[in-house]
Amino acid sequence: MHIKNIKVIVILILLIFISIIYFSKENNFISNTLDSAFENLSFKKSIYEKYSPPISEGYSDVIFHFIDVGNGDSSLIQSEGYNVLIDTGEDIYSGKLLEYLSEFNVDKIDLFILTHPHSDHMDGLDEILNNIYVEKIVLPDIETDRTIIKDYIDSYNSIRDNKVIIEYVKKDDRFILGNSYIKIISPLQKKYSNVNNMSIVLTYAYKDISVFYSSDMEKELEMDIVNSNINIKSNILKVPHHGSITSSTKLILDNIMADIFIISVGKRNKYNHPNIDILDRIRSYSKQVYRTDFNGNIIITSDGIKKVIHTTR
Repeated sequence: MHIKNIKVIVILILLIFISIIYFSKENNFISNTLDSAFENLSFKKSIYEKYSPPISEGYSDVIFHFIDVGNGDSSLIQSEGYNVLIDTGEDIYSGKLLEYLSEFNVDKIDLFILTHPHSDHMDGLDEILNNIYVEKIVLPDIETDRTIIKDYIDSYNSIRDNKVIIEYVKKDDRFILGNSYIKIISPLQKKYSNVNNMSIVLTYAYKDISVFYSSDMEKELEMDIVNSNINIKSNILKVPHHGSITSSTKLILDNIMADIFIISVGKRNKYNHPNIDILDRIRSYSKQVYRTDFNGNIIITSDGIKKVIHTTR
């Protein structure tokens, strides 16, 4: 057989092999990795800027930080002198989180929002309270007796020792932060069997920019939020539940209408987050999909109209 023909056959075999791996639903990690590799090739420099703190490029009216804390969640909003921290990740990331906050001169947290009582969202609480002054902790108003959340936070000595103000919130509560505000979308006054659906879900709005922070909400809560006729249209979505198959229904995505998606997820995590079907669904709305496992810390700076995206990888 002619050498040229042999080469063609070998190339075809390789392409078939790669395709099998890529489309296999039983090998999410490999397909996700290939997805990201291909997508990274198409990133435009105008929206994918490296940064070195403090940020010297882009806009600085408001800075949205999506912090790499493995397969957990932690976000920071900085605007007009206010610092809002949403969740902490596991306690093993506490040192990294404190170092990050120090880089951005966070010596006071005005609102410390803990979305729901799971370790990958709240277990860094002690270290934050022991090292940074916190004005107010915000917790979900879960059921009338608040038993679920109270039993969880009672294990934290730092809350008692620091005598920090605690505020329980529910749907339609608001926090005004200068010219911006936070609106609480959930918890709804409804009992769910799954604690993820009792999470604090919120939007942050400043001028023309709105960010939807979804915590770990799942399909049932997503449907109830849409059916409540709340305006949840947002430019940026922190993807629910680390990109799990449990969440990010077409119904909720159609109503949020985001053009930038952020997934907080750990490298080679045992849950195979993010799910490949969810990635495909999100990419049908926008190619601007960022992940902490590949992109590291993700920072979006904005003047309330335009926005610039920075990453650490």
